[in-house]
Amino acid sequence: MNLSRVTWGTVALLILLISTAPLQAAKFDNQINSNPTDVYLLIQNQPAGIVNTGALNVRTGPAVVYEIAGVLKQGETVSLLGRNDVGSWVLVKESDGLEGWVNASYLQTNTAVASLPVSSFPPPTSAVGVVNSGALNIRYGPGISFEVITILQGAETVILLGRNLRDSWVFVQSTDGVKGWVNGSYLITNVPVASLPIKTLGDGLPQPPQPPEGPTAVVIAGAANLRAGPGMPYPIITVLEQGQGILLVGRNDVGS
Repeated sequence: MNLSRVTWGTVALLILLISTAPLQAAKFDNQINSNPTDVYLLIQNQPAGIVNTGALNVRTGPAVVYEIAGVLKQGETVSLLGRNDVGSWVLVKESDGLEGWVNASYLQTNTAVASLPVSSFPPPTSAVGVVNSGALNIRYGPGISFEVITILQGAETVILLGRNLRDSWVFVQSTDGVKGWVNGSYLITNVPVASLPIKTLGDGLPQPPQPPEGPTAVVIAGAANLRAGPGMPYPIITVLEQGQGILLVGRNDVGS
């Protein structure tokens, strides 16, 4: 048996495989799945990426306000087809043919995202917003004097249904169907808040429970600043609107 012939043939095959694999594929380490299609993409230097988080939503557009079309698992490999204009989202294609957008931060790629072509995408099908704070109260009315119905979490998506006259509060519906008012300062929206229809408490919206007993007042000015303390130097918490009712709980020493 000619061992030298077998040895040299094996060596030649290894050299061929190593020479055709791009150096960039090395940074994938051992994260890649054993799927032959995944290996082919990397060795052929096709734009590809590996999911580097536990699960990654594939959406119909490059933002969290778009619907989820599928979910990728950690270690899955996808083809890279394009990007949005700033390169923060990538258009990908799964092995089963499904195409959609994923957040580029959760992909480890074998090519620079900036080198991908800019791809077009449809506008969202409805007016939506995303909570851009750690948590956000949904209230019965457009003001902090109204009781809290529920609390939205950061990055949660809501449907935009209306606004108040000053565009400062937005009437929304959460993903589990709860409707109510949120402070518009803590939403990132896909449409201007001013373009939403004006809603008032008389429009058949959820009514708050009876307020607790005690002295109340109504704002008679066009707007009134609610501050953290009794004086102009204190920061403004929110703005009360004309006609809004409030519960009186105390006063300063001179009653001003």
